[in-house]
Amino acid sequence: MRKLEEIAKDIKEIDEKIYTLKEQRQTLVKESNERAFADFCEKYGVKKGDVVHTDRYGDVMIDGVDNTWYCAWIKVRKIKKNGEPYSVCNTLSPSRFEGCKVIGHKED
Repeated sequence: MRKLEEIAKDIKEIDEKIYTLKEQRQTLVKESNERAFADFCEKYGVKKGDVVHTDRYGDVMIDGVDNTWYCAWIKVRKIKKNGEPYSVCNTLSPSRFEGCKVIGHKED
């Protein structure tokens, strides 16, 4: 029968491998989403910082891409009545930008 120390050592090695694989996955997700964001910007003629008008959500500022998931959700900030963006970011599917119009640009 194996000793407790041997089992603990095996578990530690597996945990290290899992950590390495998670880091690799996160890097791949980030790279994939950045490519998808570049394609999104080209398709809709927008860039980070642009204020766009969408039919469903009104005026929003493009804030980048959300790298949490492998899906390339677009981070946006809604625009206040005074024209400034809110500090809270929301995420929208790229398809929500069909027919959007660029109406300005804000620098953070």
